[in-house]
Amino acid sequence: VIPKTWSGDASKGTKKTTPIMTRTYSKEKAIRKAWSGDISKSSSKKPKQMQAPHFENDSSSEESEEVMPVHALHHSAPMAPSNFRNDEDIFQEAIGLIRRHNYTAYGKLLTLYPQIAKMKSQGNEGMTLLHMLGRQSTPVSDNIFHKTISEDPSLLESTDIFGNTPLHWAAYAANEANISVVTALLNLYKKGATKRNYDGNLPMHLVASSGRAGCEIAALLLANAHEKGLVEKNKYGQIPVHLACTEGSDNEKCLSALLKIHQEKK
Repeated sequence: VIPKTWSGDASKGTKKTTPIMTRTYSKEKAIRKAWSGDISKSSSKKPKQMQAPHFENDSSSEESEEVMPVHALHHSAPMAPSNFRNDEDIFQEAIGLIRRHNYTAYGKLLTLYPQIAKMKSQGNEGMTLLHMLGRQSTPVSDNIFHKTISEDPSLLESTDIFGNTPLHWAAYAANEANISVVTALLNLYKKGATKRNYDGNLPMHLVASSGRAGCEIAALLLANAHEKGLVEKNKYGQIPVHLACTEGSDNEKCLSALLKIHQEKK
């Protein structure tokens, strides 16, 4: 059984995505004051709701630069430490810093409150900060990954409520700009290439399904880490090439790369 593709209106120029689960965005305003006392406003467009078999994605909005958590806050600047009421406040602040790609401030926050690295989002995702770093569509330094797992390296194996590891997210978000994210996570946890989510998908399946420009490079990295993943089926009976032909068909380079790897590995 092949999972349904999205039901968006192509006539409106909606970008084709790999639907993994149902989610919607809502407009939020930045309500927290910066240490400087400035307040900025921020909002995000509300795309169409999509149906899918268990995995969130980021390409439902043309303006999105990351695979965004459903409940993540749109902070305009770091919250003053004195305003933190509990660890959840600190955790939410860290999410906001990651989403704004302010990794310097994120690193400082994590140094002060290392316990937040082990927390999971309380919404319908159940992700750690490492998952959220993995889903970024822009480069993240190795130092940030090392700092995040310094208190607990087992975070590399942690899963969200759909069984996705940080590497699953990095694989799905892989593009020309952020291959370093996949590389960093593979260097830290090569075995992650063999892990399946609850739909039986390996990170290789999700790379093939994304269709993002540059994902063919991530496919090669994952194939080198776990060669058998090229022919392993998910619970729907699909191998990565099947998904590259359907969900990820926007990127012919990825399909060509996977077929070439198949030939070379024979």
